[in-house]
Amino acid sequence: MKSFLTPVSISISILISFCFAVLLSGSLYAHGTGESLEKIVGEYNVDIGYDPVMLEAASPSFFDFDLVTEETGERAEFTDIWVRIVESKQTIFATGVHKPSLGNTTMVYTFPEGGEYEFKVRFQNDGEALAEASFPLTIEKATTGAGLPGFIWLAAGVFVGAIAGFFAGFVRTRK
Repeated sequence: MKSFLTPVSISISILISFCFAVLLSGSLYAHGTGESLEKIVGEYNVDIGYDPVMLEAASPSFFDFDLVTEETGERAEFTDIWVRIVESKQTIFATGVHKPSLGNTTMVYTFPEGGEYEFKVRFQNDGEALAEASFPLTIEKATTGAGLPGFIWLAAGVFVGAIAGFFAGFVRTRK
């Protein structure tokens, strides 16, 4: 009997698992499906994308940051950003985020509870402040049982992909 667990069938299984995991786990980039906060500051347009559209406590919120030159519409050069999240005039989160050489400058944050927050960001280039903006955010209270958490969708995607890859390899060797 010929084995259907060949390097090709294993590779197909891994590829299909990866595809299903990505499809079922949802978007990871805010500007892909979410909303934007924008503010013109001097010669720049500060653009912060976020996802999901309705930010909810106890659920991860994805943010991506962009700085656009207002006159040309081109992306401005910056090396890092400084982010602060303030609730009732008290800083509850502060961090620096380095701009990667490839891809968007992103951050994931889970708000501890619903309410009114201030989201502050400062774009810097080698320590020099380029633009600073502040945005009010309303975070919805956490809902219970509002769907499966992201890791369950990821696991489901890997499982479905593994099964599909297994059968694809089995059918391929039966021919």
